[in-house]
Amino acid sequence: MKKIVKNMIFWGVAFLVTAVLLILLGLNVIETTSLGVTPVGIVLSAVCLVCIVWELSYGRAYALPLLLAVIFLCWEGGIAKAFSIGVDGNIIDNWIVIIAAILVTAGVALIVKSV
Repeated sequence: MKKIVKNMIFWGVAFLVTAVLLILLGLNVIETTSLGVTPVGIVLSAVCLVCIVWELSYGRAYALPLLLAVIFLCWEGGIAKAFSIGVDGNIIDNWIVIIAAILVTAGVALIVKSV
């Protein structure tokens, strides 16, 4: 029982820290690097890559589209700078990427579970 409580406390703190970091990013308190990526984006990308390896090691591919979308959103500014596309480092609206990733994730999960 104590392991579950510790796990819940860990994830609760992780969500709170993430929320504060997102607010700070939205207020432009955290500066971007020369690549157009924030240090938080670099760490978040690394966490997503670890999650991708974790999912693939267990033979699950449900969360891959969502994780790849998060990585793309973290590096969108750098990609826009590298290829000189988009306006102000924004290639595509973030909500479109998130909604599309959620729909693809749900579709893949439904297809894989039904087969």
